[in-house]
Amino acid sequence: MFWHIVEAVMLRPMQWGVSDCCTAACDAFGRVHGFDPMAGFRGTYRDRASAEAVIAGAGGMRALAARIAAQRGFAETGVAVPGALGVGFTGRGDSLLFCPAPDEWVAKS
Repeated sequence: MFWHIVEAVMLRPMQWGVSDCCTAACDAFGRVHGFDPMAGFRGTYRDRASAEAVIAGAGGMRALAARIAAQRGFAETGVAVPGALGVGFTGRGDSLLFCPAPDEWVAKS
């Protein structure tokens, strides 16, 4: 459904704060829904250490995602709905994921 968005966003070269797991998932989400859930965090980190500090300061990736979701009025469905964001373990820790099609998740990791 949204694979054209995934290709446009997720295939960009990795760059902390510009094209990482959080920014890429939120860029894809923004292209679908017209707003950026990460708007308040852009420009707050530039490398892995500063990204980890922002995430740790919020209580971890899951706590940060839950706080942003609550602020935006997002509903937790527990189901992979196209256009949704989720948090999942990708082998290097929790990452922000984007759902391009039913029951499919992608992450930049």
